[in-house]
Amino acid sequence: MDWAARSNGGLFGSYQQHGAKENYSRANGMMSLVESAPAVIAPILAGVLLPLISLTGILAIDVVTFFLAIAALLAVYVPNR
Repeated sequence: MDWAARSNGGLFGSYQQHGAKENYSRANGMMSLVESAPAVIAPILAGVLLPLISLTGILAIDVVTFFLAIAALLAVYVPNR
């Protein structure tokens, strides 16, 4: 929860800095959707996949997506200031 509180402030600051003021409410709505959708979709998807690929398959998907996320983070170029 602590990480989410710190990162969301940075995200809000970034679209506040780069976006037009009239788009703030739209951007807030999109951020809310991005934060809330996984909490709704993940249990439904797990319930559908459990009888098809068992718990081992679901955990394998979890491990693969974890490493894909790490690879995506490593691929991002962060310039020195």
